[in-house]
Amino acid sequence: LNFSDQTKYLSMSDAFLNKTYDSSFHAIMRVPGYPFFVFLLRYLFDNLIFVILFQNLLGIFTLFLSYNLFKLISKKYSLHLTFLFSINLNVILYQNLILTESIFITFFIILIYFFLKLVKKKNIKNLFFFSLFVGITSLIRPQLYYIYPFIFLLIFLVLETSIYKKFGYFLIFFLISKSFILVWEYRNYQTYDSSFFVIAKEINLTGYYLPHFDQYEKKMNFNEAQKERIKDWNHYLEKNLSNETKNSEDKISKLLIKDQLAEKYFFTQLKDYKITTIFQGIFFGTLKTLISPSFVEISYWFKLKKVSFSSTDGISFVDQLINYLFELKNTNTVYLFLLIISLIITFLLKITQLVGFIIFFKNKPKTSMIFLIFIIFFLALLGPLGAPRYRVPFEIFLTVYFLVGIKFLYYLNKKKIFKFK
Repeated sequence: LNFSDQTKYLSMSDAFLNKTYDSSFHAIMRVPGYPFFVFLLRYLFDNLIFVILFQNLLGIFTLFLSYNLFKLISKKYSLHLTFLFSINLNVILYQNLILTESIFITFFIILIYFFLKLVKKKNIKNLFFFSLFVGITSLIRPQLYYIYPFIFLLIFLVLETSIYKKFGYFLIFFLISKSFILVWEYRNYQTYDSSFFVIAKEINLTGYYLPHFDQYEKKMNFNEAQKERIKDWNHYLEKNLSNETKNSEDKISKLLIKDQLAEKYFFTQLKDYKITTIFQGIFFGTLKTLISPSFVEISYWFKLKKVSFSSTDGISFVDQLINYLFELKNTNTVYLFLLIISLIITFLLKITQLVGFIIFFKNKPKTSMIFLIFIIFFLALLGPLGAPRYRVPFEIFLTVYFLVGIKFLYYLNKKKIFKFK
């Protein structure tokens, strides 16, 4: 339970069980979907093993959903794709943790399924279900709050219909999916006398995003950068937070004001970075999300002692990586050996996926565009942050790229032409 935010979600489910959810601090920083899911299971049988078992049953159902999704992409290879997805270590890991990824991927596959159906058969039923599941999924992961420009782009790029109908489709989508967000905002207004979706900008922007940029700008490790940034943020608050707000007993209003100031502070600081710093932050953050081996987090299960990459010194990402490997050599050679093996396997996997991405784009440009825009959406939100868990939502797309890449290389070796159908 020490891994990531598991204890926080358990705390929120406790709040549901004890009917103290409204007073829970974590409740204003997260949406209720997953905590409520855990609460329902614990209400039936208050045992964490039962929760994990149920999530694994949901995982089996997710495979059924993925099979139906893969059939829309390729009837010929749908079983192959389902099998590959079923042995994805990253997905398996998070189905066995008390984290949102365990159920987010299920709902995400459903909404992708209905969007592909909408592209093939432009009818209101598919649009309704797509919009419905985007709305539901936004209550599991708040990142979908920002998905609207990307869906607007998708509708206008891939739907073959008149521009008026495209506007109509987007309007219907917006109204249905946004209603879920508005319901939660209205609930917060009724409970806290303030309308908001989640209050998380302060901790995310000043505690994670800016320190990740700082480590490239100031040539320090993440932990040191985080300490300095929080110190600077507190000085900024001291200057810009009014005495009335400081002394206010209304905690929610104070947090909302701090969230607004955090957003302003973030963009002010962002302007001061060198362009190379921003590029490095986003590039290496994206790289870590895309190519970090799942072993890094699966080692959690085996309780392997490991060195924190974030706390490793280095004036650049490459320098930090070299120092990290040398430190592992001196502290845990078993972990280092397994990490190197997993890095080699991951490198070969990603090369194959890259080949598959190119071939898939040539064979199915419209579906490729859908996949690509969703991947860009998740990566754009992450910015400089990077970890294997962040690619869990789009592992379903990477599975397709991998199979296409394998098939293409196999046919190439046989000197045959491969077409993915």
